[in-house]
Amino acid sequence: TDIIHPANVSMAERISKIIDLDICGIDIMTTDISKPLSETGGAVLEVNAGPGFRMHLAPTSGLPRNVAAPVIDKLFPQFFHHHLSNRF
Repeated sequence: TDIIHPANVSMAERISKIIDLDICGIDIMTTDISKPLSETGGAVLEVNAGPGFRMHLAPTSGLPRNVAAPVIDKLFPQFFHHHLSNRF
């Protein structure tokens, strides 16, 4: 996540806009996410309209990431800031 190449981020954003999804999971296979997929021969495998969070919250390896919070913040920005932010 921290080393994803800006071209890959841009491509993922374009994909989500093309298929009109505000929130989605995009599965990518590549040898090096820090390089553009066009350079590594990588590919987008699938786009999930209902992405799973478990593998990000409790990964087998690597750092856990709270991916749910930004999703909730995007879907319910005013509710999150006015009601939930005082609870954390």
